[in-house]
Amino acid sequence: MSEKDPRHEYGANAALAYLDRVVLREADLNVAAITCSDQDLLALQEAILHELEVLCPLNDRQVSISGNAVLPEMLLQQSEDVADDTGRGFSVSVLERNPEKKTIYGPVDEIVGRYQKAVIRLIEGDYGKVFRIRHMVVIGTATNVEAEDTIITQRAFAGYFESDSIIQPIEDLELTLVPPIFGEFLQSEDVTRIIDYYSEEVARLFGSTRFRRLPLSRQQAMLSGLIKRAEIESQVQDREVSIEFIEPNQDTRVKGRQKNRILKPTRHVYLPGLTEHGHHSLRYERVPLYIGGICIGIESLESHRLRRKPIRRDSDLTDKRAGLCLAIDPYPEIRNTLEIEDGQAVLVPISGQDFEADFN
Repeated sequence: MSEKDPRHEYGANAALAYLDRVVLREADLNVAAITCSDQDLLALQEAILHELEVLCPLNDRQVSISGNAVLPEMLLQQSEDVADDTGRGFSVSVLERNPEKKTIYGPVDEIVGRYQKAVIRLIEGDYGKVFRIRHMVVIGTATNVEAEDTIITQRAFAGYFESDSIIQPIEDLELTLVPPIFGEFLQSEDVTRIIDYYSEEVARLFGSTRFRRLPLSRQQAMLSGLIKRAEIESQVQDREVSIEFIEPNQDTRVKGRQKNRILKPTRHVYLPGLTEHGHHSLRYERVPLYIGGICIGIESLESHRLRRKPIRRDSDLTDKRAGLCLAIDPYPEIRNTLEIEDGQAVLVPISGQDFEADFN
């Protein structure tokens, strides 16, 4: 519904382009390791790293990053001396451990650090050593620690994050988290523009062949990252919202093969958790032209499926046109019209139908 915001330099499309290039270039590296001389292999690595820097221009910027990473083992000590760039202590769930290098591997959620560059690492694969591309981020400081491979200086240590990690430049977050001058909220038209943008991004994401080929963990990370950014940037949570659906009137008729057939109303909402499978129930009937209430956040109809299975085809999608949804706690009169219980949220697809939204 709205044009692309130029601030989103590392959005869904950019992340997919980066991942696509990483997969291609990792294959090139592993072939070159067999067929090329050491000098040619080194030249190829330098060219690849320069190429990735153009796709992900975050060098020396402070970022928030979530994903699986190789980290120094000393993080398990839960020492008060261990902190990220913001001074907060943190922990990591261990999936693998390398006693020789004194490192661990596992998921880290929203840790703050300074992005260094993409790096090429030689790791142990299923059939021997293979090249993998990672994000290198300096994530904190520590005292009196020793660890091979992840210590940058006596006090600074780095994490090597998987290429599908979710990255958000901190200055972009600060622009959205700090209220505008005089403490005013975003104007309603700005909120609408932001949620429209992210909803269309998600709809395109679900239809992307590259996205559908990704493993489940990567799909989960990309969707959750986009939902989180949409909520933060739009400031929709806990705001009153009034939605008025734009419906065809008696003068609006179908063109083409079904010429002159009057268009039927198209407004629809979803009610979460109403089926035996825990999916969302589509509601066409008893949906009023006006829905008002408190916006409790932004959701995707596909989040439930992505807890268990990846998206591979159209039939895996609850609604391929929906994009994202506004999760609304409706006013009592709207709740009565929809015939839903207290505490039941209503999910209004942002894409795939026409409505005007006013945020107060």
